[in-house]
This record gives sequence, C-alpha cells and structure tokens, in this order.
Amino acid sequence: MLKISDILKKSKTKQNKKEKAAENGRTEGKNPTPETLPRRQIDKDAEKAHEPVKHAASAEEVEGSDQLISLNKEIVDIYRNAIEVTKDIMSSFGDGKSKLIQHASEVVEEIIGVLRNDANKFMLLFYQEYFAEKGYLYQHAVNVCILSLRIGMRSDYDHKRLALLGLAALLHDIGLPKFDRIISQPRRFDEQDYEEVKKHPLVGQDVLKKFAENIDLEIFEVIRQEHERLNGTGYPYGLKADAISEYAKIIGLVDTYEAMVHSRPYRSRLEGMEAMKELVKQKDAFDRNFLKHLINDMGIFCVGLFVELNTKEIGVVAKQNIKMPLRPLVNITHDAEGHKLEKQKIVDLARNCSIYIKNTVSIQDLK
Repeated sequence: MLKISDILKKSKTKQNKKEKAAENGRTEGKNPTPETLPRRQIDKDAEKAHEPVKHAASAEEVEGSDQLISLNKEIVDIYRNAIEVTKDIMSSFGDGKSKLIQHASEVVEEIIGVLRNDANKFMLLFYQEYFAEKGYLYQHAVNVCILSLRIGMRSDYDHKRLALLGLAALLHDIGLPKFDRIISQPRRFDEQDYEEVKKHPLVGQDVLKKFAENIDLEIFEVIRQEHERLNGTGYPYGLKADAISEYAKIIGLVDTYEAMVHSRPYRSRLEGMEAMKELVKQKDAFDRNFLKHLINDMGIFCVGLFVELNTKEIGVVAKQNIKMPLRPLVNITHDAEGHKLEKQKIVDLARNCSIYIKNTVSIQDLK
C-alpha cells in the first residue's frame, strides 16, 4: 500500500536522480537536457516558470482524450471561452476594452456557477498540459482563476468577494505579455531576465488603467501585490503579512502551485504531492489557512492523477475523499493487462477496503 511517507521518499529520490544526471552532464562538458536539469527552489514565486510548453496537447486531444472522465461539453465550452476572453484581454490594445472586462466578469460568473454545483468539474481540465496558444499565459490565468475561487469558497467568501477574487485572478498576469520576448524563450531565466520580468506587476497595473476607469480599485492592488510574500521575500515592494491584500495572498499561492503542476521546457511537471511539498517548504511565504485549504482541496491524490491499484488496474482520480485522503474515488480506465476499457467503471476506495492505490502513473508511461 502506498503511504504518504512513500510518496515523499519517491519525490526526493526522483529529484536526487535528476540532480545527479545534471551534474554528470556538467562533468562531461555537455549541456544538460531539459529532462536532466536540476530544479531550483520554485522561482521564489513561479515567475520563472512562466515559459512556453514544447509539447502541449492539442484541443482535439483534450476533448476526446481517453485519459479524461467523460467531460461535459458545457464545461469544456466554458473553459475554452474563458481562455479566449483572457487571450483577447491580454492581446488587446485597441477599442472596446471596457467590454472585454465585462466579458471577463461574465466568465467569472459562469465559473462560480459551475463550482457551486460541482467543485470538481474543471479539475480534469486544470491538470491537463496546456493546449491553448501561449497556454502559459492564457490557460494559466484561467486555471489560477478556477482554483482561487475554490479557495475563496472554502474561506466562506460571499458572492461579491468571489466575483472580485475571480476577476483579479483572471487578470493577474495582464502585464506579462509586455515581456513576451523574455518569457517565450525555451530556457531558464538568467538574473537579468528575472529582474526585468519582475516589473510586470507594475506594468500590469498601468495596462489595466487603460481598460476600464470604473474597475474596482482593489483589483489594481491585487495585481500589484500578487508576487508579494508574507515573509517579505516577494516583489515589487517586499511587503509583509497584513500589508498584503488577502486576495493577493490567495492568487499568489495558487499561481505558484499551478505553474509547478505544468511542464516547462527545462523540467517536467510535478505531481500534485511534489508541488505541495515544495509549497510546505516555503510555508513562511504563504498564508497558513489558504495553504491548508489548498492541500485539503487538492488532496493527496489530486483529481486527474493516474494511479495503479493493487489489482493492477489503472485509473484516474475522479473525486477526493477528505476524511480518507488515501482513498479517493477512482475511474478505472485500463484493466490489469493494460488494455483500455471500452466502458469505464468507478471504484470508491473508501467503500472497498481490500483495494488501494499502489503507485502513481505518469501520462507518458500510460501512453
């Protein structure tokens, strides 16, 4: 049976292997490949992780993927529309900007409605590799919006606060396209690049001013502060604790997590548990209650993660079991011989004590 301690050990072993491989590459005078590059501490906040994905899934793969649990077309349409609206906002410098902000608010309302009905409906899309054009900008922003709203709901935010939080999350990187020349390079940022990109919160604030005169002032504050950290290690002002907007604390946490669980040219995506472990390492930088909500919401085995059961069957986590985090609801996709099932079946591990998760499975291994 797979234990939490086993997951942590596995995570550490993988990292040690990557670092050793990278060191061997340097010793032999070779440039390490993206797969062997050692992972730095997660970018202080995730800014260096805003780089394009080389092998993103196509839109068709997302809609028709055998790796997904029967996705509701309405959910996919809302998700796609959110990406398109975000793209329009981030790439627009012409007229009709106030209308675009209105469209963004409508998107947030749709997402809130779906999350109130079933908080897990977007999660299988959330954990897919980016398939949209410049997904590290547009799809990333939508994912941050969705997960920020989930945390807002766990924090008992009323509808007005959720709407503000969601819009701020959707717009949080509005200044980043100005630095596309830097962030689109398939390599790690050097210090000069990093210092330049760190200006994007203030640039974003200026860009937003041109969109709508009547936009809530708190959103400007959030965009300015999203990369600030409780312990003063953030930017652009090095603010601490209560000096940081509550909305910015949520979005900053989610922004970091979302970047870690998606691939970058210089590293593979982290599994949910590995990403959580990195966040816990930086616990002084993030609000403890919001971090707890994130951990409880994502679970030990996050929705969308492929797992191998002790029966040798393979399935995808469909729903969390908060009271029994090691026993989620699993949708079996492949039988014990590795054959894809024509008709998937659901197994509730909380109700089947003889069945348990033996290991996690990467999408690459599954293919």
